[in-house]
Amino acid sequence: MIADAFRAKGLEAPKASVVSLPIGTHWALVATGKYLGILPASLLRSVGQSLGLVKLAIEFNIEAPPLGIVTLKKRTIGSTARLFAETARDVARNM
Repeated sequence: MIADAFRAKGLEAPKASVVSLPIGTHWALVATGKYLGILPASLLRSVGQSLGLVKLAIEFNIEAPPLGIVTLKKRTIGSTARLFAETARDVARNM
């Protein structure tokens, strides 16, 4: 998905020098100033400011992948989870 976004802008995707799955490691590497990171804007807004990170003036039109909510058979869903699922459905319906 990231490589496609670069290609859509007529650019070759940069070669990854480090790949990190834990988000904390990702943040720590980017915060050193020696690495670039590609993350959702929501994460940059929520955590990036406390680490002194700034968004570069580059816009990629990346479509978010579909999301789903699953439950286990024969399990009762809690009231908080039920409210979350209902709210998520309402938000998605209005998009």
